[in-house]
Amino acid sequence: MQTIRFRSRNSTRSGTSFSHFDKWVVWQNARTIPGLNSRFWRKDACGAYMYWDDYGDTNSIWGWEIDHIIPVAYDGTDEWGNLQALHWKNNRFKGDALHQNYCVVRFKVA
Repeated sequence: MQTIRFRSRNSTRSGTSFSHFDKWVVWQNARTIPGLNSRFWRKDACGAYMYWDDYGDTNSIWGWEIDHIIPVAYDGTDEWGNLQALHWKNNRFKGDALHQNYCVVRFKVA
């Protein structure tokens, strides 16, 4: 009998949390927003604004997660080239899909 293992959202292939350094590297690869401090503000591939301190916060309109571009379900790796910062709603909508039409949040301003 095969055991089915469920991985937590916003986690590595093995189900552990990403390190602070991994988060920082992924954040550095997200697009900057002119006029806003890039240490705290970035936008994802869809254009949704994200705030550094709101990592993993699904109650925040600025919350973000680390997404596997090629999902773990399709043998995607934890290498930085396969990771992106993505607004949590866009990440949840994308799920384990390979499609590029996952932008449910495109732009957020206060």
